[in-house]
Amino acid sequence: MARILVVDDDRDLGELLRFALSRVGHDAVVAYNVAQAVVATRDEEPDAAIIDVNLPDGNGFDLARRIRADSLLPIIMLTTRGSDEDQIAGFDAGADDYVGKPFNMTLLIKRLNALLRRSELVGEVTAVGAMADVAGIKVNFDNNELFGGKRRTHLTPTEARLLRVLLSNRGRPVPTDLLADRLWGARQGSGTLVKSHMYHLRRKLSSAGAHGETIETVPGVGYRLVPQQD
Repeated sequence: MARILVVDDDRDLGELLRFALSRVGHDAVVAYNVAQAVVATRDEEPDAAIIDVNLPDGNGFDLARRIRADSLLPIIMLTTRGSDEDQIAGFDAGADDYVGKPFNMTLLIKRLNALLRRSELVGEVTAVGAMADVAGIKVNFDNNELFGGKRRTHLTPTEARLLRVLLSNRGRPVPTDLLADRLWGARQGSGTLVKSHMYHLRRKLSSAGAHGETIETVPGVGYRLVPQQD
């Protein structure tokens, strides 16, 4: 059983999510605004959060950013906004997934459970330790940070796991559907989501000072981490 923080100003939806989560063995803590969510994050120690973007005393993007500043809590953004720009804003804020309203409750719970299972990844990530080198920068997987010179760049849990899979297969192409399976337990229909996370991971590697193109797109296959040239 996991404890899930639900943040939504719609009380009916909050109670519906509480009920649906309880049916699959989870315990939901419902907050109706940013202030309540901040307290619940501190006091209830949730295992994941489902956050609505539109809140009465702020917005979900800012809340996700605040949580991500000192926590690796998996976050799903829940919103009526569906544009690419809004989804990018959500991922920039540290979200791991993005679900638009109206949504299918079963699908939402499956996505949540996939995020909760991330720590159980095996195979492709077993060869990577807590510290690694990527194109001239250090990666600390204990706190999901990149170190380039004096700069520190934080990775979301999904970005960190994505990088670990690529590192474990350095130099070899990793199919997109395999990445989706390792990240969310899904092989179909997740290509766009992988592409979005890959975009953000590449940008953060570059910002941290990685030399040259470190993640290469392999057309028709997926992605590979380019070995560092001596």
